[in-house]
Amino acid sequence: MHIMEILAVVFAAIILVKVFVTFTKPSLRVKLIEEASKHKTFTSLLYLALALLTGYTVIGYLGVVNVAAVMLFTFFLMGFAVMPYVDQILKISKPYFKDPFALLVRSWPSLIIWLGFAVWVLKAVFW
Repeated sequence: MHIMEILAVVFAAIILVKVFVTFTKPSLRVKLIEEASKHKTFTSLLYLALALLTGYTVIGYLGVVNVAAVMLFTFFLMGFAVMPYVDQILKISKPYFKDPFALLVRSWPSLIIWLGFAVWVLKAVFW
């Protein structure tokens, strides 16, 4: 099996497990999220490491422009998925948008990654 097929199977398996656990043992999913939230630094670094590993592999195989196009597709799917919860999301997020500096302090690492990726894509397309 090719590495891209392995990543695709891992992706599909994660989705199936999440859906199965959510509807058969929702308390287990909550416990896992609560446990991860107790170790925010470790969990954040784990997500970053996995993103870098899969990103390196996928971008190396498909190229940054193709990955960006797939991410746009994912962006629209995620937007569709969260719309039923938009009122709760707004309620939680409004305080963060009242002080952009406080938001920046909390999210600067992620923001640098996203901005860097955007510049990389634009450079690949236009230069």
